[in-house]
Amino acid sequence: MIGLSNKLVKIIINPDKGLYQIKGNPSLEIESPTIHKNSVSYSVKTKEGNYNIQTNENLIFGNAAGGEILFRLPNASDIQGMKIIVKKTDQTANAVVISGSSSSQTIDGETEKRITTPFVSFHFIASGSNWYIV
Repeated sequence: MIGLSNKLVKIIINPDKGLYQIKGNPSLEIESPTIHKNSVSYSVKTKEGNYNIQTNENLIFGNAAGGEILFRLPNASDIQGMKIIVKKTDQTANAVVISGSSSSQTIDGETEKRITTPFVSFHFIASGSNWYIV
């Protein structure tokens, strides 16, 4: 509780409804519902060839059994803070290659990342100008 005066302000955060309620005034108390299970829903795609990842996609499985494939990440400036996961799902030595949307958008300072080890994944975060692996 943060005291702003001798009166009470209660802010209730309801993530199910996206509502914020303010009750009373000047002191601040924040209540949040208990979260029993954190869950995230992902848009999942499986691709076996070159593909431009869309801004509404979060998880891309790459099957490079037929040969090397290239995934191009969306423009990082359009989706700052977004996370995209790319995972290689086949057991060959063929690469799943990931690049930025243009040669000026890098991934950890490089123009591309290559996944050649089966079942490895990278988590990419858009910084607003480039991509970073976290």
